[in-house]
Amino acid sequence: MREHVSAWIKEQWEVQELGADALIGQFQEACEKTLGRPPEAAFTAVTDHLTRSEVRILELGPSAIQETLKTLDGIVGQRAEIGCLQAPAVLEETLHHVAEAVVKNWQAKLDQLTVHLLEQPEFRLAGVEEAIRQGIRLIEQILTHHEPLGQELSEKSTRACERLQTLVAGFSEIVKTGRKGQALIAELIELLKLYPKWRYQNMVLRKVNYTYTSLRGYLSDQVREVGFYRLRLRELAACFERAGVHETSDKTATRILLYPVGCNQLDDAVNNLFPEMTTEELAELDCRIQRMIQQQFMSLKYICTTSAHLVRDLENAMLAEVEQFVADRLHGTNVVKTFFDRYPEEDAALDRIVHAFEEATPNLLCPRLTGHGDLAFLSVPDGWESQFKKLSTRALPQARVISTPLTDELYFYREDTRFTISDLEQLDTVGEDAYHQMQATEHFTPHSRQDITHWHEIPANRSQTTSLSQKGGQTP
Repeated sequence: MREHVSAWIKEQWEVQELGADALIGQFQEACEKTLGRPPEAAFTAVTDHLTRSEVRILELGPSAIQETLKTLDGIVGQRAEIGCLQAPAVLEETLHHVAEAVVKNWQAKLDQLTVHLLEQPEFRLAGVEEAIRQGIRLIEQILTHHEPLGQELSEKSTRACERLQTLVAGFSEIVKTGRKGQALIAELIELLKLYPKWRYQNMVLRKVNYTYTSLRGYLSDQVREVGFYRLRLRELAACFERAGVHETSDKTATRILLYPVGCNQLDDAVNNLFPEMTTEELAELDCRIQRMIQQQFMSLKYICTTSAHLVRDLENAMLAEVEQFVADRLHGTNVVKTFFDRYPEEDAALDRIVHAFEEATPNLLCPRLTGHGDLAFLSVPDGWESQFKKLSTRALPQARVISTPLTDELYFYREDTRFTISDLEQLDTVGEDAYHQMQATEHFTPHSRQDITHWHEIPANRSQTTSLSQKGGQTP
């Protein structure tokens, strides 16, 4: 992965124009726009009247040189002997604004690169961390090259400025020294040409180093951000570790798992139906989950940086996606086929059906009533009614076979409809005594509706019945 991410980061570094040459080009373009011409041409325009010839500089004298240096200070910054509290030079201010804008813009670009890897199933957090390391490495290479150049230009411009000050201060004496003075005048002219260029180049490189130092710090902060992402995703992993087999919502139903032949527990059945997944299958599942995340949660980064309750929502969504993935792999499997594979002998199948039917007997609320209910259904997957009808007719003539679109359940439904309300203990003599005791208590009512002042008694005649159901369910 390291080689792949490294190659990708280098490619994006070029595509996104994050290199030093592109940055220097932006600085130069901004300075040219500010001055209305290339900076070098602007410097020449300021100094040309002095540097045209030795005769010309001698004619104009030190006052003209001082005025020219003052003009240069307004463009490339103040000389060493001038206090630092004065307003910044034109190009200093231009470079400052451009550098700040570039840092903000490039931070967003770097963020997009890391988010892109975070949303790729084959990379995720490991890919993001590697991309950050590669980005820092590229930045340090740039700084290693440009920091010494900036330091060298800073020293050269400082020495040039100091030398100019010395030559201007002794200009009158230089003129009197003859041949030696001519060499000093030539040096003065050369420094007037070179000083503003060195000063400008030093300013540009300072902003280059500032920009990349800021980006390096931003990427270091991203390492801590990724650590926070990892904590949030560990919370998600913990949710899956705590998640067991989901209980049915109908607490009165009884379930027995039907395992394939040769399997005696859930792990055996899982290994039988799902041998070790291939790399391609895992990649397919990762891609499906990623599409789901983008459709329902926008991005994995959004989940990691917003409310923690989204972790539970993502867990449920991932479980649903995995269940669908598993269902797709189980295409063609059927609980009925599994049942007959498990119980190929007719007598064994009959015994199992009768046992399941007995297990589905309603747990009657009223112990005075015993016996089987008078309503029973056996639901089987569509298209398999005939196979079970023969068995159920022999074993359970009272059960009606119906079909359902579910392919993973055989379900017995039993209901006892012989209750009257007065059969319930809550409304028998015990319940009646409790009712009168509560009614006799001062400032207390047994009724939940206090706005109803008159209540009717329940008829004692058993012919006036209200159907209550007690359900039982069984998957053989």
